[in-house]
Amino acid sequence: MGGKGKTTCAKKLYNNDIIVSHFDVRAWGIISQTYNRIELLQDIFSQVTGSKGEKDDVLAEMLKKKLTVKRYLIVLDDMWDGKAWDDLRLCFPDVGNRSRIVLTTRLEEVAKQAKHHTDPYYLPFLKPDESLKLLQKKVFQQEGCPPELQDVVKRLQKDAKDCLW
Repeated sequence: MGGKGKTTCAKKLYNNDIIVSHFDVRAWGIISQTYNRIELLQDIFSQVTGSKGEKDDVLAEMLKKKLTVKRYLIVLDDMWDGKAWDDLRLCFPDVGNRSRIVLTTRLEEVAKQAKHHTDPYYLPFLKPDESLKLLQKKVFQQEGCPPELQDVVKRLQKDAKDCLW
């Protein structure tokens, strides 16, 4: 399901200071519905090496060689098709150095197809009070919700209970 906060959660993880210091290299790739393998590999290669990669099939092998000697974190965000994972997975070597790949998807079948060592993690919905706090923070920022709008905000939150604002 879209809008649950998968990308936001992955970004927080990706930018966490402890995570940043744990990995030699990190890269973030957006898959989306219009997946282009070469463009994605070029983008990831550029983040890993700092240089632009070639535009042919050698790129996947070059990326794999670079990652073999590094502890890496790769985030593949918004994957819509398990074929994309099948295309990419061999580029990310598993050499036992605690490298990690985080994949976000709204489709359970894609998560299950990409499953490797661990089961997919399903983000839970926010509790009603958490959702209300988040809505108030987004709408009213630091000032807080004016008392005269409390009922309206609670009704809005109730009507959109599965929304992450």
